[in-house]
Amino acid sequence: MLKLLTGFLVGLVCLDLARGDTFYVSPVHLGDACSPDFPCSFQSALSKAENNGESDIIYVNPGLYRFNSTLTAHVGDGMGLSILALDPSDKPVLDGDYDGDPSTDDRIQIMQLAGWAITVDGLIFRNGKGDNGGALFVAGEFFTIFTLRNSEFYGNEAFEGGALYVMNTVGRVLLLGNTFKDNSSSKDGGAVYTSCNRSSVIERNTIRENRGDSTVYLMVEPSSNCSFSGNLVVNNTIYLNASLRSDVWGSLHLINNTFVGGNMPGVYVVLESSSADLNLYNNLFWDTGSSVLAGRSIFVLANTGGVQLFNNLFGQYFITFPEADGTPDNSIESPGVYIKDLDPDRYKHGSNFTQDPQFVNAQAGDYRLAPTSPAVDSGTLSLPAGAYLGSKDIDLNPRNIDGNNDDLAVVDIGAYEYNPFGLTSAGGCSSAPSGSLFLPVAILFLLRRLLRKVGYMLYY
Repeated sequence: MLKLLTGFLVGLVCLDLARGDTFYVSPVHLGDACSPDFPCSFQSALSKAENNGESDIIYVNPGLYRFNSTLTAHVGDGMGLSILALDPSDKPVLDGDYDGDPSTDDRIQIMQLAGWAITVDGLIFRNGKGDNGGALFVAGEFFTIFTLRNSEFYGNEAFEGGALYVMNTVGRVLLLGNTFKDNSSSKDGGAVYTSCNRSSVIERNTIRENRGDSTVYLMVEPSSNCSFSGNLVVNNTIYLNASLRSDVWGSLHLINNTFVGGNMPGVYVVLESSSADLNLYNNLFWDTGSSVLAGRSIFVLANTGGVQLFNNLFGQYFITFPEADGTPDNSIESPGVYIKDLDPDRYKHGSNFTQDPQFVNAQAGDYRLAPTSPAVDSGTLSLPAGAYLGSKDIDLNPRNIDGNNDDLAVVDIGAYEYNPFGLTSAGGCSSAPSGSLFLPVAILFLLRRLLRKVGYMLYY
């Protein structure tokens, strides 16, 4: 009976979400039909999607779009909106500098979105400027699922979240396979400022040459799991904090990332309560924190929260035993690792080391692993509960390859998996388990709508 009821509810929700219109936009719009033959302006399509009470798709034709006002859409309660490149091989460019003249300061924030299920796929955002999110600002509620994938952000600027700002009211956040380069913020999040509610995944993104007090800022909410996995974070300019800065009330999982360069630490985390957790597994840190004396790879204020460090390659000499550095036993101070106010009962570590990672060609920006790299086959898949690592690396090669020819397939350390076959998988879809929370969220959403309808009928 329960299976039948569950199937019925999911079916209703899927039908409800699937129902909607398809709109087409073009830089040279031909009226308001928003059809394949007569595409409309971008804002016309967004306004139609905002007002029709359905879950719609907007296909964006290739070309250059310039805007003198911010694109906006706030779709109704329970409704979704997908904005997709019509031709993924020819991504449309959304430019916030209307006149194209860098000498005039007339740039605008490119897009603001709010809704229940929002997807942006395959767009290029450049030259946007705003208070929060120079290119893209996203708002919603706890039930919201925001997905951003295969998109690119260049030269955007904001007070916080130079390219992207996602409010802490948004539920699950999925940032998958995007590129953030040359964005800037006055405060945190030179590239990205986002909340991490529920089971959020930030996976396989390239984040390089951005500027701000931090490059990525993550606010990990209570009872949430935030997995930052398989990302390449390189050569960013940090004014104050770190390449990745996070305030954590729930659990933050940093898995298989590569951090290279930057004048401040690779990671700076504050555990905001004793129930918070920080887990670092299979990360590669190299040449980070040149302006600091301690904690060049990681700088953690634990506040008696849980900390686990396993199978990381740190770029400097480090200590992981609190009693080995001459400071109180609840703290670690070393060039590579700084952790303050540990709870000895909630601190675990093992298989961390320091060694030249042997990139293919770091000077040319190639941070793949050479065949002789000590990071090859040196990771672990024994991850903590709630942590997520996809089945593909940042190049879309399979994870867990036998890279050192010992007949044992072991995951590598860092964003790249050394592939002795030299093959890269086709496609661009993330291996993130996008449907793992769909059922409970869908049921709650449907029940809420049913109760509203019942209340309406009883009232009238």
